[in-house]
Amino acid sequence: MPDVTVGLERARAVAPDVIATLEQADAAAAHAIDPALLTLCRRRLAMLLGAELPVTSDPKLLAISSWPTSPLFDDVDRACLAFTEQFVIDVASTTDAQAAAVEALIGPAALYGLANALYVVDQVERLQLTLAAALPAPTSQEALS
Repeated sequence: MPDVTVGLERARAVAPDVIATLEQADAAAAHAIDPALLTLCRRRLAMLLGAELPVTSDPKLLAISSWPTSPLFDDVDRACLAFTEQFVIDVASTTDAQAAAVEALIGPAALYGLANALYVVDQVERLQLTLAAALPAPTSQEALS
């Protein structure tokens, strides 16, 4: 699997303002909802896109693929992860009922924050995957600099 950070770093050399703006949006998204919940959603999103997942020892993060049935996940986690999965698979098919289920548990402001955070996280993950696949591997000279 290609190193996605290399793609993003090489893109920074070509379009630093674009990457800086994307990173600012990603940082703002991190403050939009509970950080632990965003970490769960970010990991599930990355997993669904086939991105390489960071190493972790957190039992909950390790069990993310079994979130529907694992006792490690509560109702809030499950509602937000279901929303995240639908978002990744087909955002246009996210239903009012799915949004209402999340809103009932975390409130309208946090739902809004989650939706915005997912847009940013999704774009960052997809961009990194695309760049890692599309950009040629760095030469040994580039890797040393």
